[in-house]
Amino acid sequence: MNRDELMKFFLEEADEQLQLLEQEILKLEQDGESESIIQAIFRAAHTLKGSSAAMGFEAMKSLTHEMENVLDQIRGGKLKVSGPIINVLFLCLDRLHDFKKQIEQKGSCDGETGPLVGELRKLTVGEQPKAAEEAAADDLFGFEERRMLEEAESEGLKGGAVRVRIAEACEMKMARAFILKNRIEECAKVIAMHPGLEQIDEEASGPLTVTYLIACAEKFETFESHLVSILNGEPIDGFELLNDRLNPLGTKPREEQGEPEEQAESVHGEAGRADEASRAENLPIPAAAAAKSEADEPRKVTGQSVRVDVERLENLMNLVGELVIDQTRIAQVGGLLRDLVSADADDTMDEFDSIANHISRVVGELQESVMKTRMLPIEQLFNRFPRMIRDLAQKIDKPINLILEGKETELDRTVIEEIGDPLIHLLRNSADHGIEAREKRRAAGKAEIGMIRLKALHQENQVVLTIEDDGAGIDAERIKQSALGKKLITEAQAAQMSEQELIYLIFAPGFSTAQEISDISGRGVGMDIVRSHIEKLNGIIDVETKPGEGTKFTIKLPLTLAIMRGLLIRIHNSTYALPISSVIEIMRLPRSEIHSIKGQMAVRIREQVLPLAWIHDHFRVPRPAVRGDDNVFIVIVGAAEKRIALVVDELVGNQEIVVKSMGSYVGKTEGISGATILGDGGVALILDITGVFSLTGRDKGLPSDPNHTEFKI
Repeated sequence: MNRDELMKFFLEEADEQLQLLEQEILKLEQDGESESIIQAIFRAAHTLKGSSAAMGFEAMKSLTHEMENVLDQIRGGKLKVSGPIINVLFLCLDRLHDFKKQIEQKGSCDGETGPLVGELRKLTVGEQPKAAEEAAADDLFGFEERRMLEEAESEGLKGGAVRVRIAEACEMKMARAFILKNRIEECAKVIAMHPGLEQIDEEASGPLTVTYLIACAEKFETFESHLVSILNGEPIDGFELLNDRLNPLGTKPREEQGEPEEQAESVHGEAGRADEASRAENLPIPAAAAAKSEADEPRKVTGQSVRVDVERLENLMNLVGELVIDQTRIAQVGGLLRDLVSADADDTMDEFDSIANHISRVVGELQESVMKTRMLPIEQLFNRFPRMIRDLAQKIDKPINLILEGKETELDRTVIEEIGDPLIHLLRNSADHGIEAREKRRAAGKAEIGMIRLKALHQENQVVLTIEDDGAGIDAERIKQSALGKKLITEAQAAQMSEQELIYLIFAPGFSTAQEISDISGRGVGMDIVRSHIEKLNGIIDVETKPGEGTKFTIKLPLTLAIMRGLLIRIHNSTYALPISSVIEIMRLPRSEIHSIKGQMAVRIREQVLPLAWIHDHFRVPRPAVRGDDNVFIVIVGAAEKRIALVVDELVGNQEIVVKSMGSYVGKTEGISGATILGDGGVALILDITGVFSLTGRDKGLPSDPNHTEFKI
């Protein structure tokens, strides 16, 4: 395994351990007495320290080592968890994230850690630096030694470390260390020793501690007995065999990997085993029998996983997309053949249909399986937010409780990557604008701690995300006055707008109600970014608010952007596809119910007036001849908070469509996001809902603009 591969594994593991550290430190702040939480943090920090040391990233290793000292004192009861300790640990975590980004960008990390190390050491006042014999073996050996250990392990040897302390009274300590190295090599391979022979100072006072990094083919018990025989009669004062196996990749300690306890025994294991046997004899019979059965029980095989490069998954998805297209074509060709062949060939056609149906089932299952490989729990995105809300709550002095629900909901990885920024803006907006200050909440009879709930769930072929707070709600009148002051709307437009239309103004570019610009909000870009991101994902956003009770944002997104369900429509002689996630409603209306208001076509749907557009005009094809009493097909679509009714000639049906790029030759075409291949081999263009709003002049985002959404009749 070359360094590039090791670097890839290191970065993946570092990301996992940093996420784990952030989650567990947040839990530690809530429950500082939990031993399991402290142990989890300690293990994550220790793993990160070991892997960073193996890769030669000293800055990261030294910082995690100092964090370990603090965590060790907490674990030992010498320190109590407090706000300052949590804050320093989070600052260290931020610096570790910076180091990881540096490593990703340039393959190395550097930066000042002195101030942070100083803060950590202030927390551990009274703790003496670890003596050389107490230092962890992870701190003693570098990348090259660990690489050699890994090579030895790949040959079937067992890696470990032996620590020996040579008494102060012993003369020629360097010679003793060299002789002991040779004796150990009689039954094991010595990969490295620390300190090296050339580093041993014969004039130094005190005992000498030497650590040997070894790999042996025998069980450690056999090696221990050999070591004991070596040390008999030698002027060497004490020794030990480390329990934790050195691993250059910093994986979990042996006891966490389900290794038998007998392999974790020290050099003095003979006495330990005798004690264990005597204790077992004194156990009640059922307990002793249980202990024996556990020892005899074969080790259970845990779940296995394989890391796969994203590009391979993308290629696999493209191939499955081709199969989906061919499966649709087979079904259509089968229908044509049945109409053409004679009755004598019915048996043959039945066989053909059976094969086609089986292929359809297999392709469907294959598509579902490949889709699942692209799906990730949204938990990894949600886990970023508790820390953000905690820091934000401290900054604005508002206690906030963030509730996360539906973290197991799965979503396409590309959608997860894109939806992160909109959720951050909405959460920050809820914390800064939604949740009131302590005094106002007390005066309103509310709990002093504000609540923000982030929830995810599946709904048919969509994922629904809701961000809800119990704050002050949105004041429509304040929205109107702010929009007028920024000249986003005119007085005439404002007079026509309903309360819901005024609330949707928060998505207008440049809109803000903040009195002061800060790094939290008030720059007039946050909600506009939310809208643009959701439009790009063919999603829809709705807002519900009650003054004094709170606000709820609802986002609906497609599960994936690669293969989606589409509504096929006919416009003139061409077939087009609409993403089903953007389709809100389909209906037929008499031509007489279409009104013209100030030159704009509109329809009333359940007390709501929506603008109506003929796509024919924008694609420069003739409209169908329609009399006043004829029905027309109308498809109501939405992008973010906007809605529009589209007139179509015919509804063909809905089916799975594979999104294909238009390619560089055609380039970007307004209103078209891509194409798909139909069952008959024809090509259907996929309408881009955001582009449709732009084509029809409904992209301003202002509900009372003469070219926008709702009008009074």
